[in-house]
Amino acid sequence: MIIDDGDAGFTSGGDYFASGAVAYRGFDSQKINIGQTGTASWDFTGLVAGTYQVSATWNGHPARDTNVDYNVTSSGAGGGAIAINQRIAPNDFNDAGSNWEILGTVTIGAGGTITVTLNDTAVDGSILADAIRIERTGPLQATTSVINSGAPVLTQADLNSVRDAALNYWTSAGISATELERLQSISFVLADLPDAMLGGATSTTIMIDVNAAGHGWFVDDTPFDHSEFTQDADGGLVANEDSDAFGRMDLLTVVMHEFGHTLGHGDLDADEAGHDLMSESLGESLRRLPVIEEAADTSDVDDFFSSIVDGDNPLLD
Repeated sequence: MIIDDGDAGFTSGGDYFASGAVAYRGFDSQKINIGQTGTASWDFTGLVAGTYQVSATWNGHPARDTNVDYNVTSSGAGGGAIAINQRIAPNDFNDAGSNWEILGTVTIGAGGTITVTLNDTAVDGSILADAIRIERTGPLQATTSVINSGAPVLTQADLNSVRDAALNYWTSAGISATELERLQSISFVLADLPDAMLGGATSTTIMIDVNAAGHGWFVDDTPFDHSEFTQDADGGLVANEDSDAFGRMDLLTVVMHEFGHTLGHGDLDADEAGHDLMSESLGESLRRLPVIEEAADTSDVDDFFSSIVDGDNPLLD
């Protein structure tokens, strides 16, 4: 859902005026110049319950302000203030012909509201008020959250390596060329996600928490052999106590889970899902692999992943 300046749900006041700058839907953004003050807001109402990704677009230009104060509020939890340098073009993902920057995530109940506000004075450049986009995510939650853990922050290089492994797993699971292309088009963004949220997926983006909700990430250098894990009596993969995976959240599992949302698989109730990859929550020291029960013929997929658990992984051939 997108609200552009001029759409229902958008209001502006103070010194904002219609600008001819390049913008979402052409040349119709609102603007204030250096020394001017104004307020712009985008109000989304009557929303379905869930966790939403909130993003903004603007036309980056050397004459823009370097410290633009967006504030995301809602009827639920999450959001907050974020300072944006509008000289730099948004670059988290592309949708509807524009590039977008993620401002944050919020979680709301049924009939909830999300409001984004720009209330600022232009100091070292002009400020644009253009379009705001929200989209419900498929969030994966940690079973517990950790406060002030000091867990290291994930690097983009580590995330990229695990993304490539996750693509290999889904490819070997038998997804179509079109589905693979869809996964390859997804943008990954590292973000400080709220509370116990490990990751979230929209139609364009997968967000990964910077430190696994305080637990820290296990980044597997050998993602195809599962040597750090042992199969328990219920068929799940549990990290060995002497491995680096023990006490951490498995990044490979989370990336594969969010790819599952991109492919159209929904979350499963944690009390009923067992070790299914699409369980709505994940505990420390656990690894999960795709088993696509919704597919018309799952025998090949199930045999493939059973062979991995048994130690015979064709991805290593």
